[in-house]
Amino acid sequence: MKNLIYVVAMLAMILFLMWAFSYALTPKDLTQYEQKVTYTVEKGDTLWNIVAHNCFSSTEVRNHYDIREVIELVRDWNDVGNYIYPGDTLVLPYYTK
Repeated sequence: MKNLIYVVAMLAMILFLMWAFSYALTPKDLTQYEQKVTYTVEKGDTLWNIVAHNCFSSTEVRNHYDIREVIELVRDWNDVGNYIYPGDTLVLPYYTK
């Protein structure tokens, strides 16, 4: 009887972990932003830092997105390549979930 309880508990734990990891690894829809915000580029800014500090309501939210994909979205929206310059104004998505 103890073995059966142990097996059922282990299976429940495995199923829970599989569900949790599948949720964490599910790609997020980049079009599901809360709003668009603008940002004026300052000296020393990079797209990575701008996106990391201005596009997410919290670290927890940021961890649900691939920041590289958000950077590509920002590049597309603003028609910028690898270079940004102080004074440039960028339109950014702002994610809350």
